[in-house]
Amino acid sequence: MSLRDGEPCSHRGCLNHVTHPCEGCGRVAGRAPQAPLILDDKGRGVYVEYDKVMHVGSVLSSRVRPATQEDIDRSAALHAEGKCDHACIVDEACGSYDVRHCYTCGAGLGAI
Repeated sequence: MSLRDGEPCSHRGCLNHVTHPCEGCGRVAGRAPQAPLILDDKGRGVYVEYDKVMHVGSVLSSRVRPATQEDIDRSAALHAEGKCDHACIVDEACGSYDVRHCYTCGAGLGAI
């Protein structure tokens, strides 16, 4: 399958997969992966959430990128000190919404 960035595959939600790979083509947000994706024990992609816009303690918007081993190690070190930053995340498909969890400590971070 040879698709240009931004071009959807046959999966109708292809370009809407911005936090996890599309079931049809394996791309995220219609873009080819730049590095191998690290997966959790359930096969979900691990990402780093950044550029968070917060309001009253809730994330209104953010951006994500695939996590590197260095990102995971940094979050694990903070967690070991009792200061988990919840930067490394995984999303779980749950009906109409996905549910975001911290990869490091497992805390629920909300619906997306």
